[in-house]
Amino acid sequence: MKTKRALLSAVISACFLLQGSAFALDEPQTQTKPLVLNQLGGLAFGGTVSHKPNGLTFHGDHGYAQYVIPVNAKNYPIILWHGIGQSGRSFETTPDGREGFQTLLPRDGWATYIVDQPRRGRAGRTEATEAKSEIPTVTSEAGVWNAFRLGRWVPPKPATANPNMQMLLDGETINQFMRMQTPDTGALPPTEAYGS
Repeated sequence: MKTKRALLSAVISACFLLQGSAFALDEPQTQTKPLVLNQLGGLAFGGTVSHKPNGLTFHGDHGYAQYVIPVNAKNYPIILWHGIGQSGRSFETTPDGREGFQTLLPRDGWATYIVDQPRRGRAGRTEATEAKSEIPTVTSEAGVWNAFRLGRWVPPKPATANPNMQMLLDGETINQFMRMQTPDTGALPPTEAYGS
């Protein structure tokens, strides 16, 4: 996992534009070549962790990268970073439904990382208060811990874990788990499980 993060950080700084691509995006794609993958996954990178006086934590302001790595990938991956007002979704398919870079590039042997920048898409968690909204966008991490039945967390006491958990409960696993949460787009019902 650390190797993937280090590679992602190094490649993001050396990101290049795709020019002279063999992909003709102005006509429908009909692929007959199978997409054979070595790995498919995602990871959070960067970000902050806030520790609140009431015993809660907040993991946010990180980036997110989905990776698609074909068998026998070329030496260097390609990093796709979305534009203004978008997320990594823009690389999955074209708006008219044709195959997107998420599969076109790996099909041609390129390991591909699709980034959601901080405060956007799958990396949308933030405590930033620049914009006023009547809809809360931050879910209590104690509520998430309880809802996923990892154990019991009633702040200000620390979280406890259920016995015989299948998920590792080391620091990096918990960090990645908390960063999987995304903003809510509507108010949640007020219950103890959500820290209300």
